Amino acid sequence: MFAFIAIFIPSIIGVKIIDYIEKGIDLKKSVYFYSILLVFSAALNNLIANILFHMKSQVLNYLNDLPIYFCKFTTISIVLNIILAFAIIVINKNISFKVELEEDSEKVSKKNKRNHKKNISK
Repeated sequence: MFAFIAIFIPSIIGVKIIDYIEKGIDLKKSVYFYSILLVFSAALNNLIANILFHMKSQVLNYLNDLPIYFCKFTTISIVLNIILAFAIIVINKNISFKVELEEDSEKVSKKNKRNHKKNISK
């Protein structure tokens, strides 16, 4: 149960921060941001656990068995999710993508000729 709390709950805190600053986001964006925060924070937490705590495997067992490790892991996860939430907000406000489609004039003229012939024959 502790492993579930340590891994999934801090990402909800990050989504709530994004929701508060963005002035309300819909469910689709909430799930999108939660997934991003969950993946990046889990990867960074495992990296930090490997470096700081010298635990290369069985992180879930340590989270359930050792309460002090659970507290450290959860604290680091909350801090990482807050930082990632602010990074997502900055990226979301400053970067935009624009997609433009250009049609060939030959294709457009062929379509117009076909429609024109149909109109004349009627």
